[in-house]
Amino acid sequence: MRKFLTLVVVATAIVGFAAGALAAAPGQSTFEKLAAIRADLVGVKADLGMYSCCLSPSCSFCALATGMCPCGDGAANGEGVCGECLLGWQAGQGNIAGVNADDVKAMSGDMLQMMYEARADSMAGGMANAGDAGDAPHHHAH
Repeated sequence: MRKFLTLVVVATAIVGFAAGALAAAPGQSTFEKLAAIRADLVGVKADLGMYSCCLSPSCSFCALATGMCPCGDGAANGEGVCGECLLGWQAGQGNIAGVNADDVKAMSGDMLQMMYEARADSMAGGMANAGDAGDAPHHHAH
């Protein structure tokens, strides 16, 4: 329960920070604003022990899509990494000492499902009172 409450607090703080940062950074491009938000997001999650990326620079997928990153541990112990990290390893961006890029594999679907469910739970609990529709399903034409 404590970890869930921590996730709720973090999610609420991140959404609030992101909204303020996008509006309050005159002179910065949208890309620069988003890069700053992403860096702060990764920092907060690293401080909470929820973010352990295996790339340098770190991936965006885990921080933005699932709300946590176990890829550093996954690369180190052979359990697998997210798709962005897998491609990063193939491009030579892996940063776990002693891990050979050829040995890094994709994480299981079960792990991805757990990550998405944890994020959905934290967002539902943290945003229910804020009326946030930011995680509503979006449909894009392909």
